[in-house]
Amino acid sequence: MDGVWYEILRSVLTAAFRIFLLSSGVQVWWIGSRAASPIRVGLIIIALFMIEGSNLSDILGAVALHLVSEAMRSKKPDVPDVR
Repeated sequence: MDGVWYEILRSVLTAAFRIFLLSSGVQVWWIGSRAASPIRVGLIIIALFMIEGSNLSDILGAVALHLVSEAMRSKKPDVPDVR
């Protein structure tokens, strides 16, 4: 790889994250549970956005991932913590 160390580090870290997102969408797994179909499609689309590699696509992918995770969080029922 040609470039300064921080560009190489960013490329390596974002590539690992893109692989994680794409495999999560394909394998129906997302943060410890099965992913519903809309979440799977969202993860695959986000991974494809981020594969392009520019800073703008990485930012768009991160914002979309945040929106997907917030949508998942709001769908969980409120269950009281009983211990």
